[in-house]
Amino acid sequence: MSQLPERRLFVAIGGGWVEKRRQPERWVKFPRPLTAENWGVALIGHGPLEEEMGQHIEEAIASLKLLNLVGKLDFERMAGVVHHHALAVGNDTGPLHLAALSGVPSLGLFNFSTSDSVNLRMPWFREFCAKDHVAKYQGKAPMRALPVEPVARAFDVFAKEFLPQAFTWRSTMPRFLDARKFGGVSQ
Repeated sequence: MSQLPERRLFVAIGGGWVEKRRQPERWVKFPRPLTAENWGVALIGHGPLEEEMGQHIEEAIASLKLLNLVGKLDFERMAGVVHHHALAVGNDTGPLHLAALSGVPSLGLFNFSTSDSVNLRMPWFREFCAKDHVAKYQGKAPMRALPVEPVARAFDVFAKEFLPQAFTWRSTMPRFLDARKFGGVSQ
C-alpha cells in the first residue's frame, strides 16, 4: 500500500450476485481519471469472478497508482486496509459495508434504494441508486446498464463533501473495528 498516493480510494468492485455488479469496463472508466489526478485506488473483492474482473481492470488501467487486492485479503485484513483510505465507493457488497461501518466515508451503488434495509444510515454514508439514472433497463439489473458519467458526477460531489474531513469521522466515532486488532497494514 505504501506505493499508493496519500489520497486513497477503497473500491469494492463485486457483489453477491451478478445483478449487483457493474460491468468490468465501467469499473475501468471510473478510476482511470482518478489515478491521473493522483488518487491511489485499491480494488477490493473476493471470489473467482471478482478476481478475474480485478485483473481485467488492473491490466486496462496499467497504473502504479492502482493496487489490485481482489482475492488477497480476508475480512480481518480488509478491515485493517480500509483504515488507510480517505473514501470508499462500491456496489452493495460486504467490503463496502465494512468500509462504511469502519467510519470511512462511503458512496454505495445500489440497484434500487436499499441502504435503509441494511441500516447504512451513518452521516458519512451516501447512496447512489442506479435505477434513477438508467432510462431503460431489463429485469432487475439497472446496475449492469449504469453509465460511468452519473457515477463520476456523484463521486465528485461526494468527494468534495467528505474529503476535507475524511479521517476526522474515525476519531469521533466508537471504534467498532480497530485496525490494530484486525491485522492492519502499515502505510
